[in-house]
Amino acid sequence: MNKIYRTVYSEVLGTWVAVSENTAARGKRSSSAVTGALVTVGVAAQLFLFAPNYVFAQTLPEAQCTSGSGGTMYTADPTCVNYVNNTRIYLNSLSTSTSTTVGSLSTGISTSRVAETSLSTGLSTANSNVTSLSTSTSTGISTSRVAETSLSTGLSSTNSNVTSLSTGIASLSTGLSTTNSNVSSLSTSTS
Repeated sequence: MNKIYRTVYSEVLGTWVAVSENTAARGKRSSSAVTGALVTVGVAAQLFLFAPNYVFAQTLPEAQCTSGSGGTMYTADPTCVNYVNNTRIYLNSLSTSTSTTVGSLSTGISTSRVAETSLSTGLSTANSNVTSLSTSTSTGISTSRVAETSLSTGLSSTNSNVTSLSTGIASLSTGLSTTNSNVSSLSTSTS
């Protein structure tokens, strides 16, 4: 019979129990496990500290975009509209339907900020950011035999001060089926 023993508290039994002196106590770690953890941390630290720091700069190729023409810039689909003083205007979307002049223009600017003093969209002066521009010309006139001296585009609200609207329209299609004279004035009503 073994006469060398020690007492250990047993959580399962809730009492002190006599055990052999060679029995490992609960929670006691061997020194090899601690050493292995420290070696792993040390090797990982050296990998991060002595790793080469390479930074690669890359220029994006530009598509052909010349003054007065539209084209696609890069592959993220911004559209190059025009050069203005050697800067480009980037729009999220630009759709135009043209016959001889611009009949419909939807800029589609939602989050882009275009702050230019001159735009080639018919606005001769724009002094602040243009966030939305839509025109509505619905007159319901099917036949007109008198000279049209003014036409309202029906702009309901603008976020910028439009001081001049120059369209250069020689022929205007507004839903009028017959006109006998030239349109002499085109005005916008803003409220």
